[in-house]
Amino acid sequence: MLTILIRSIFIYLSLILTMRILGKRQIGELEASELVTTLLISEIATLPITDTDMPVLFALIPMITIMTLELLMSFVLIKVPKLRWLVSSHPSVVINRGVLDQKELKKQRVSIEELIAEIRSSGYADLSEIYYAIIEENGSLTVIPRRGAQQPTMDDLGIECEESGLMHVIITDGQINRNGLRTIGRDKAWLKKYLRKEKLSAPDVFLMLADDADGITIIKKENSKK
Repeated sequence: MLTILIRSIFIYLSLILTMRILGKRQIGELEASELVTTLLISEIATLPITDTDMPVLFALIPMITIMTLELLMSFVLIKVPKLRWLVSSHPSVVINRGVLDQKELKKQRVSIEELIAEIRSSGYADLSEIYYAIIEENGSLTVIPRRGAQQPTMDDLGIECEESGLMHVIITDGQINRNGLRTIGRDKAWLKKYLRKEKLSAPDVFLMLADDADGITIIKKENSKK
């Protein structure tokens, strides 16, 4: 039992390291080659856990080999883009300038119901509102609405507004995020002073966010008495 536990922990840490080396695309935007790589690595990783007679090295060597091949292939495709068609698909335009391309839709084996559902999830209720719809290489749908269906921006309305930038996490579940404080150019002394002004302390706060324009949002813990 202890052997299986140790093997599981070792393989788990090895998988995390492998995925970190391969990069975030392996998690969020899987293409065909990346999906194959992920499935192979996950399958190989389970072998020394289920079969205690198998040396762990017998799993690590294929994992490292597959990871190296994937990284090498990524490097080659960057240097020679013409080879991408061998392992990657290309974006498919299913709505072109407001016209639904029925042949392309059938070619991609996407039903009209699926397309409409994806368009609804993008915030649009009618196909007539869409100028372009593109199935990207990773299978996601990019929707570009007609000008008349786009929501007006502050610039369109002639309203001047200050850039707020990104929201940074300062406190989560009572724990101070030092990196978040450094990002906004503040320190713990500033944080304590601000919280005192709000009659709070860090343990009372479930979430505290701050943006680049000093906009602050605080959500207190539900069990906080203050």
